[in-house]
Amino acid sequence: MPGERSAGRSLRLRIRRNGGLYLLMIPAMIIFICFTYLPMYGIVIAFKNFKPARGILGSEWAGLRYFKKYFSSYMFSNTIRNTLVISIYTILVTFPLPILIALMCNQMYAKRFKKFFQVSTYLPHFISTVVMCGMIVLFLSPSSGVIPKLLGYIGVQTGDLMGKASAFSSIYVWTEAWQHVGWDSIMYIAALSAVDPQLYEAAVVDGANKWQKMRSIDIPLLMPTAVVLFILRAGSVCRKRQMDGRDGGRCALLAGRLRASQGVRTGRRRATRRGEACLHRAFRLARHAARYFVSGEARCGRRLGKR
Repeated sequence: MPGERSAGRSLRLRIRRNGGLYLLMIPAMIIFICFTYLPMYGIVIAFKNFKPARGILGSEWAGLRYFKKYFSSYMFSNTIRNTLVISIYTILVTFPLPILIALMCNQMYAKRFKKFFQVSTYLPHFISTVVMCGMIVLFLSPSSGVIPKLLGYIGVQTGDLMGKASAFSSIYVWTEAWQHVGWDSIMYIAALSAVDPQLYEAAVVDGANKWQKMRSIDIPLLMPTAVVLFILRAGSVCRKRQMDGRDGGRCALLAGRLRASQGVRTGRRRATRRGEACLHRAFRLARHAARYFVSGEARCGRRLGKR
C-alpha cells in the first residue's frame, strides 16, 4: 500500500510539472483513437452477413463463410500474386531512389541549382491523383504522347502502353516513384544535414574525393535511418495495398483506363457489326419510304387522270 501511494503521488507530480505537454498530447491521442482504434470495430463485418438495414450488431453471424469463398475462388491466386509482385516491385524501386536523390543534393554546392532540383522533385507530390492520372494518360498516349514520340525517334515502337496488361505494374510503380521519391528523400536529407562537417574536412585532408566521402561518410551515417524506413515500408508487402490518395486512386484510375482501352479494342468488331446493321436498316427504311412516296404519287396521278 505505501508503495502504491508513493507511485500515485509521483504520477500526480509528473502530470503537474508537465501539464502543458500532456495538453499538447491530448488532440493527437483523440485523433489516434478516432481514426485508428474505433474503425477496427468494422472488422466484424467480415464475419457477418452484413445488411445495412439491420446494422453490424443486428446482422446474422456468417463465421468464415466469406473467407472460404475467397480462398476457393479462382481469383485468389491472381490477387495474391499481383499484390506481392506490385509491393515488392515498389519497394525495389522506391526505396533506393530517395537515398540517391539525398546523396546528390548533399553533393550540390550551387545553392540556386540545389533549390531548383529540390523543388522540382517535391512538386509532383502535391499534384492530385486525378490530375496525375490525366498527365500519365497524356504522356503515354500512342498518338500524341511525349514518351512514345521520344522513343520513336530512336526506333523504339511502344504502341498503346495504357492498353497492355503487362505494362500496368511498371506504369504504376514508376509513376509512384516520380510522384513521391522527392518527398521521401526529405528524411535522408535531414539525416545528412546532421553530419559533422569536420568529417568532410578530415576526408579532404586525407585526399578523399566525392565518391570516397559518400562511401565512407554519407552512406554509413544513412544506414540507421534507411533500416528503420525499410522496415516500415516492408510491412506493406504481406497486406493489401493502401487505398489512399497516393496508391489506391492511381491504381483504380489506371486500371479503369486499361479496361477502357481493352474494351475499345475488343468492342470494335461489335461496333462495326452494329453500324452495318444500322446502315442496312436505314437503307431499308429509305427504300420503303421511296416506294411509298412513288406509289402515292402514282395513285394521285391516276385519280387526277380519272377526274
